[in-house]
Amino acid sequence: MVNVCVLTTLDTTVTGGAQRFLKDIQYATGCRIINPFKERVPKNTEFIIYFDDLSQIFRLVYYKIPYLRYYLTPRRAFYDMYYLSPLKYRMLALLFRPIDRLFVKMFIHNIVCISHTVRNRIYKVYQKHADVIYSPVHADCYYKSAFLGEFWLVVSRVDKWKRIELIIDAFNKLPDEQVVIVGPIYEEYEHLAVSKYPNIRFFGKVEEEYLRRLYAMCKGVICVSIDEDLGLVPLEAHASGKQVIAVNEGGYMETECDILISPTVDNLVTAITNFLPGNKHYNLTKFDFPTFYTRLNQKIREISG
Repeated sequence: MVNVCVLTTLDTTVTGGAQRFLKDIQYATGCRIINPFKERVPKNTEFIIYFDDLSQIFRLVYYKIPYLRYYLTPRRAFYDMYYLSPLKYRMLALLFRPIDRLFVKMFIHNIVCISHTVRNRIYKVYQKHADVIYSPVHADCYYKSAFLGEFWLVVSRVDKWKRIELIIDAFNKLPDEQVVIVGPIYEEYEHLAVSKYPNIRFFGKVEEEYLRRLYAMCKGVICVSIDEDLGLVPLEAHASGKQVIAVNEGGYMETECDILISPTVDNLVTAITNFLPGNKHYNLTKFDFPTFYTRLNQKIREISG
């Protein structure tokens, strides 16, 4: 196996989707994860995966080592979501956007990304092609329960990108339906978690084992994030045999969600009202870890020559 290093400036002590994906890459390649601002790449390194914008700068330092750039997405605060940021950050986006584009155009060539949604963004932003290797779901870790509970499940942090207000407004119109919202709550959105509706419950961040049990016990899963990069939540729901209502945009269009809707309160209310409960079996082969393992290592061997 090729001796691989992953360069990233992410805080790997934090639990998040990107950090979980880093662990998947580590399991698949046996790589060492390094913050290049704090540690040098070992001399015996044969291949580098650059994981974020700051780490890719070190392409200029380690230019002789074969590499790939693995994109979760082009930085959204520079491009399609800068309008949601405060004015000073929008000004910085306008300043750094051409620098980012020029750097990628000149120095970054071997690009892999986590979804076709992200691939399209990369082409739009950089006019560069990317290969898609889906970030994996560990389907065997989930409980395939025949039990159908009385509550809907939302797995999402509570912030401006996740349309939590839409869910609150929809379930306010559906007092006989229950929803549980699981995920960290950002400080400026804590007021949303103080729900005055008894059918809307916020659990905050929970342990993975407890989350898997919630998937197994729920009626179905709802996903309404803005233009998701891929979205592992629908895949985790399908691994548990549960149906998914999702907005018709971003990665949700790739993960074979059961019901796709436009992001309005009335559409969500209609989808919930007309929902036919029942567990299903889903084929997750193209999203599972063995497929990810095979495709990533094939790509590394291909680039390494």
